[in-house]
Amino acid sequence: MGADDISFLCRVCGAKMSQVFGEYEDFPWHPLCAPDDACVPGTDETYFELGLRETLTSIIKWADNNATRSQQVMLGCSEIGDACDRKIAMTMVGLDQANYETDPWPSIVGTAIHTWLETAMARYQEVHGVVEWLTEMEVWPSRWLPGHTDLYHRPTGTVLDLKNPSRTNFRKMMKDGIGDTYEVQIQAYGMGNVRAGRPVKRVGIVMLPRDGNLSEMRVLTRPYDPAVVEKAFGRIEGLADLIEKLDLVNHPERWGQVSHAPSRLCGWCKFYSPKVKPGLGGCPGKYGPETDNLFT
Repeated sequence: MGADDISFLCRVCGAKMSQVFGEYEDFPWHPLCAPDDACVPGTDETYFELGLRETLTSIIKWADNNATRSQQVMLGCSEIGDACDRKIAMTMVGLDQANYETDPWPSIVGTAIHTWLETAMARYQEVHGVVEWLTEMEVWPSRWLPGHTDLYHRPTGTVLDLKNPSRTNFRKMMKDGIGDTYEVQIQAYGMGNVRAGRPVKRVGIVMLPRDGNLSEMRVLTRPYDPAVVEKAFGRIEGLADLIEKLDLVNHPERWGQVSHAPSRLCGWCKFYSPKVKPGLGGCPGKYGPETDNLFT
């Protein structure tokens, strides 16, 4: 080996390095050999810090994936109004989750906010001797449909669901409306409270952007309308019939016959898997079953 080759040897293990790593004048070692206090090329983060970050990320993802909310297999109130028939049907038959790549932090922050508000509401009512609000109650709009009500205001018979969107999504909803998914969800919560014996006159959402200020909070309500939920139930019954007709449990190759509603939100779907045929390991989302060249 000539003298000119010495710069391409790892200073820790002594093995030859590739030309790529040799181009880093201040990085004369393999990544796995790098000292803890060495910075990852192109960043100001040390390998020690990177290791801690990856460990913490793994713990947070594990905890989120093993949370009760994440392990729910039954269809919930937040899903029956979804635009995608295929997503609902896959939940109904209990298909395994395929997508573990989404960043769970926004939902974790939302859960923490819900927990904080529940504690704050309980403490406020205890100190002031009032019982105007009921918080975090399990409800059943139907015997097969569980739900979880965030807030119920006794004096007005109002059911409220707390939403903590990003400021961008907050502004979008203020401009375009809350959408059918949320509309059906809050009406279903209303029905669940009625079935529990509580009078309901109005339902709505409390929107408080997680990256905004308290002064930006908006409360949007509308009259309780059970017809909205009954319509959603009819859709679910139709999907149940389709699942049986196609025998999807025994013939997963037929999932392509179930309509889907591809959108920018596909990447957040628990069944999203972009390189599979529908039903065979998940759903390709925006890539429809007709995109055969995707699977070749």
